[in-house]
Amino acid sequence: MSSCSTKGLAFSIGKSARYKVVELGAQGVTCSKARTVAQRVALDLLHGKPVSLDGVSGLGMSTVSDGAGPAKTQISLTYPTGKITVSLRGSGGSGSLSTPFPSNPFPTNPFPTPTTPSSGNGHTMIV
Repeated sequence: MSSCSTKGLAFSIGKSARYKVVELGAQGVTCSKARTVAQRVALDLLHGKPVSLDGVSGLGMSTVSDGAGPAKTQISLTYPTGKITVSLRGSGGSGSLSTPFPSNPFPTNPFPTPTTPSSGNGHTMIV
């Protein structure tokens, strides 16, 4: 996995709500795309909104404590062509990364009727 620049990827609202991308990795996608995705993730979380990303086929999230300062949250996004890993420190206006995620992540119909997208890969992941 290639390491991408995190310069300029710090966002805040007021005095207490802020996120900073502290590590960014990309495999099979450009660093430019990884930076755009990291910005979108950080801003959506900062504003307490669900994260909605086109083309994502998988998502993983974990909290890592390295003993130096506050824990960081690592989000791994899998695309059909590669993977992006975003590591953030800080907290949004809600004080927690888990707040923007749906309280009931399971759909009422777990087996929806498959459809064929008319163009593109047709995948949008909302977390």
